[in-house]
Amino acid sequence: MPSPSRAFTLLLLIALSTVPLRAQDTPRVLALEARDAFPLTASVWTPAGEGTVPGVVLLHMYCGTRKDWTTLAPRLVAEGYAVLALDLRGHGESKAGGKVDMEKLEIKEGMALAARMVLDAQAAVAALKREKRVDPKRLWIVGGSLGANVAVAYVAEDRTVRGAVLLSPGLDYLGVESEAAVAACAGRPVLALAAKGDVGSQEAVEAYLKKHGKVPWLDAEVLSATPTLGANGPILPHGTDLLPVAGVVDRVVAHLKK
Repeated sequence: MPSPSRAFTLLLLIALSTVPLRAQDTPRVLALEARDAFPLTASVWTPAGEGTVPGVVLLHMYCGTRKDWTTLAPRLVAEGYAVLALDLRGHGESKAGGKVDMEKLEIKEGMALAARMVLDAQAAVAALKREKRVDPKRLWIVGGSLGANVAVAYVAEDRTVRGAVLLSPGLDYLGVESEAAVAACAGRPVLALAAKGDVGSQEAVEAYLKKHGKVPWLDAEVLSATPTLGANGPILPHGTDLLPVAGVVDRVVAHLKK
């Protein structure tokens, strides 16, 4: 008969074995470098368990940060995705030691910075591919607003990426255009959503639909959404602010399973 202490140990081990594995709660912070040597910061989450998993890169909107994905990132990890949320150059902790801040740039300088954000997306995808459990053939990019345009611009160039999710894309954000890039993604799943009345984004989504019609690879829709009251009047949800709209997160997750 086992001793009381040994019996307790055995019971504890049995109990622990029945506790479900949890996804990583606290992300790891990664220091990355774009191809032009611009320093970048990202957070990466890995789902619990073993075996290969798909991966998702998250690109925030203009003057946002990687922390704007708190509605979506935990859900994706719980669904079994490795997730990398990036601070685009000039944002968050990717400001080159405070030397480059998008909010302080003139339009021309901001456009020059935005034009090189595709290199940031490239660095993020490469970093996610280096994660031990990530299947490099099952990678997606999700972007909001400016990040949506950067996402589809990169996916158009890199055919190893499975597809994209565009939350409030625009035809042209700071010189980063989307219409030709969406067309270049033909055959790979693209989800594009905009709030009705969010003029620039609605125009972009409607342009995609007009050009391509109902095709299997493009899921594009203008959504009805309730505005919030801001200091200067009603504000429609835009970019990552679309995520709390009913059904949007579920729709994103369903799209990533294609």
